[in-house]
Amino acid sequence: MMSLIALLDVAQKSAEMAERDPHGWIMTLVAVSVVFLSLFILQYCYRFIGWLNTDKASRKISSHRKKADQNESEVAAAIATALSLDENDEVPAAIALALHRYFSECAHDRESYRITIKRKY
Repeated sequence: MMSLIALLDVAQKSAEMAERDPHGWIMTLVAVSVVFLSLFILQYCYRFIGWLNTDKASRKISSHRKKADQNESEVAAAIATALSLDENDEVPAAIALALHRYFSECAHDRESYRITIKRKY
């Protein structure tokens, strides 16, 4: 429980505030300013954190794409070498069919990493 001295001190400060600001405009202005200032600061903090995360994510995606492109070029070079050494017509046809299936059906799409919601009416 609050002591009697603390209660008298609170009552005295409340009386001083009522004397200085009878309608409460100063207190309202201070409270609203504090709330808006804190929201403003939080907005920029969240934007900065989001910017950091998207920047890191884009770096990871670009490095992953570079590695995938490098692997695809190595595979294509190996296939070209194998085709030049073999004189059989069935092997190039099988390789062409495998490449067609790999690049059209089996390979994953490169995602845009954006979520879209398509509404069904």
